[in-house]
Amino acid sequence: MHHLHLSRAKGCQSYGDDLLYVRFRRNEACLLFVGDHKSFFSGEAHSAAVKVNRHVGLTLVGVEPSDEANLPRKSTLLALHGFTTHGAAGNSAVMASLLTSSGHSIAMKRYSDRILDAIDQIATKILDRSEYSRWFGDHTGPIPHQPEFALIMDHLDFAIYERVSKVLIRALDYNH
Repeated sequence: MHHLHLSRAKGCQSYGDDLLYVRFRRNEACLLFVGDHKSFFSGEAHSAAVKVNRHVGLTLVGVEPSDEANLPRKSTLLALHGFTTHGAAGNSAVMASLLTSSGHSIAMKRYSDRILDAIDQIATKILDRSEYSRWFGDHTGPIPHQPEFALIMDHLDFAIYERVSKVLIRALDYNH
């Protein structure tokens, strides 16, 4: 689950407090609700995550919801400290939103860590022309004499884009 700021704030704050809560997958977005930053702590974000996760089948088979699952606010606070929580949807226990202390999903945090590792590896090899043939793979054109590389995000995939030949080289695929 992600939160998108809907407005800019006046004064010293960068963003307003109106948020759109959304669950993104590679080829779809599910709009959950409009709230604010208090929605994290009120349990509203947790409850929305439980509902959408039940809808997509993320029920925990063989697990009955505990009394704790009925306390969205407490589950949210645990999730913000890195604990995986679940919620109650009817008689089912359902995966809740997995959050880190920054309010981002664990999957996104892990992926951003992988991107930083990839940047470190790329930075040490970017001047080594012997690496280019491995990067370019089956690209039919010649490798530019003076390539111009840019690190970009292509959807959720981290990639190297070579501007002269217009070749996109996927460094990390979000789904793998």
